Amino acid sequence: MSIINHYILILICPFTENAHIMKSAVNGYYASIQNTSDGQDKK
Repeated sequence: MSIINHYILILICPFTENAHIMKSAVNGYYASIQNTSDGQDKK
Protein backbone atom coordinates (compact mmCIF):
# COMPACT_ATOMS: atom_id res chain seq x y z
CA MET A 1 0.00 0.00 0.00
CA SER A 2 2.75 2.42 0.94
CA ILE A 3 4.58 1.63 -2.30
CA ILE A 4 1.48 2.55 -4.32
CA ASN A 5 1.07 5.80 -2.38
CA HIS A 6 4.75 6.53 -2.98
CA TYR A 7 4.28 6.30 -6.74
CA ILE A 8 1.03 8.31 -6.55
CA LEU A 9 2.88 11.14 -4.81
CA ILE A 10 5.61 10.95 -7.45
CA LEU A 11 2.95 11.30 -10.15
CA ILE A 12 1.11 14.11 -8.37
CA CYS A 13 4.09 16.28 -7.44
CA PRO A 14 7.18 15.23 -9.40
CA PHE A 15 8.76 18.68 -9.50
CA THR A 16 7.62 20.31 -6.27
CA GLU A 17 10.14 20.99 -3.54
CA ASN A 18 7.55 19.87 -0.97
CA ALA A 19 7.36 16.35 -2.42
CA HIS A 20 9.53 14.78 0.28
CA ILE A 21 7.55 16.60 3.00
CA MET A 22 4.27 15.33 1.56
CA LYS A 23 5.68 11.80 1.28
CA SER A 24 6.74 11.75 4.91
CA ALA A 25 3.38 13.17 6.00
CA VAL A 26 1.38 10.64 3.99
CA ASN A 27 3.62 7.77 5.08
CA GLY A 28 3.12 8.78 8.72
CA TYR A 29 -0.64 9.04 8.12
CA TYR A 30 -0.94 5.56 6.65
CA ALA A 31 1.40 4.17 9.31
CA SER A 32 -0.98 5.48 11.99
CA ILE A 33 -3.89 3.81 10.17
CA GLN A 34 -2.04 0.50 9.99
CA ASN A 35 -1.24 0.71 13.72
CA THR A 36 -4.96 0.88 14.56
CA SER A 37 -6.76 -2.41 13.96
CA ASP A 38 -10.13 -0.74 14.59
CA GLY A 39 -9.57 1.94 11.97
CA GLN A 40 -10.00 4.66 14.59
CA ASP A 41 -7.91 7.82 14.39
CA LYS A 42 -5.12 8.34 16.91
CA LYS A 43 -4.92 12.07 17.49
